[in-house]
Amino acid sequence: MAVSHFEVATRIEPDSAEAHYNYARALARARRPSDAIGEYERVIRLKPDHAVAYYNLGNAYAQTGQFSQAAAAYEEALKYKPDYPEAHNNCGTILRRLGRLEEARRHYGLALQYRPDYPQAQRNLAALTASQDVPSIQE
Repeated sequence: MAVSHFEVATRIEPDSAEAHYNYARALARARRPSDAIGEYERVIRLKPDHAVAYYNLGNAYAQTGQFSQAAAAYEEALKYKPDYPEAHNNCGTILRRLGRLEEARRHYGLALQYRPDYPQAQRNLAALTASQDVPSIQE
């Protein structure tokens, strides 16, 4: 039901980044990441510095197996909000999946620099160091 309400809002206010962002989040929560990707991209066209939209776009790309695009989206989020620990953590996870281990280690370290008590980043860095399986992304 939320999806349809937010979709209507985007028709009423087609130039509203906030309306498209809410619609994209509703699509993501409804487990429709492919549809959410298009809406996050609209948000970014309307508000190019929307770090959280880039972060969520990265999550949607990751959920659809588009790991290179996910890494690029997380990197864009970090351009606008370099102290975003969740983006660093998820970027590290995707880079690890792509075999870019030193970059992954750097991002996990930055996540912990900005949020020292971040348990998921702590586990991910420890797992990378121990060469364990790649963790899932955080939503």
